[in-house]
Amino acid sequence: MKDARPEELVSAVRAIAGGNAALSSRATKMLLESVRPMRPVNTADNERLKDLSARELEVLMLVAKGYSNSEIGAKLFVSKPKVKTHVSHVLAKLRLRDRVQGRRFSLRARYC
Repeated sequence: MKDARPEELVSAVRAIAGGNAALSSRATKMLLESVRPMRPVNTADNERLKDLSARELEVLMLVAKGYSNSEIGAKLFVSKPKVKTHVSHVLAKLRLRDRVQGRRFSLRARYC
């Protein structure tokens, strides 16, 4: 790292010269935070997903990934009004208020 102390740099050079890897403590912390274990699956949310059709699950996944209705329609080869209908059904079946809640629900259920 740019802000490493001189003794850290010397230690890193020696480690690398000896055939080992070297990471600063800050880099190690960042790495560990990026691969921290995922929280447990929310089984109540997964039960609610069972009420959705296969097409509705596809739509939910695309909504969760941030696709617009037009983009979803193009991916699934359906019209924009049909996508709106699917999104409305998904939100109603999952008892969600809007697309943002749909995305949060999907992340919490580890669906996307």
